[in-house]
Amino acid sequence: MPSNGYIRAFEEDNDGKMWIGSYGTGIAIYNPATKVFDTLNPINTGLPIAEVLSLKRDTNGNMWIGTNGDGLFFYDHRLKK
Repeated sequence: MPSNGYIRAFEEDNDGKMWIGSYGTGIAIYNPATKVFDTLNPINTGLPIAEVLSLKRDTNGNMWIGTNGDGLFFYDHRLKK
């Protein structure tokens, strides 16, 4: 779960996982089946996604990540990057 409490966006992916975008700590991905959180942040992705403002799943199941000043990023669900 985002540790700073500044949650800015929610989006459910095609697998039923909840993506939670925060301002300061990146993205937490909650899997309700396992009750486990995974995280995406600048350290483990190499992308400047610490300040997430929006999340949007497209028709192909990919996630678009809008950030505060660092641009828009595409996350391919098949490649997991």
